[in-house]
Amino acid sequence: MTSLQRRMEKIYQKMSKVPERRCLGCMKSFPKKDLIRFVKSDEGICMDLDQKKDGRGFYLCRNESCLNKAIKKRAFERAFSMDLDMGFFDFIREEMD
Repeated sequence: MTSLQRRMEKIYQKMSKVPERRCLGCMKSFPKKDLIRFVKSDEGICMDLDQKKDGRGFYLCRNESCLNKAIKKRAFERAFSMDLDMGFFDFIREEMD
């Protein structure tokens, strides 16, 4: 393999990489842009639709079954190390519709 071929291969690898994240509910990996990001910051917990906010974040699929799985497993509480009330989950359900 020539040096030009190696350089072209490296360029192609960089171009074809798509960032993936794991859903907190189903634990499957998806492209980052297909998931909803939640962030814990000084302001509290919020949805980060632009995926640019600072703070501890986690990702969730855009379907209600994954939300229900995450609630059942108490994955939100573990991810943020805090207790959450059902009002928070109702808010998420409304935003997902």
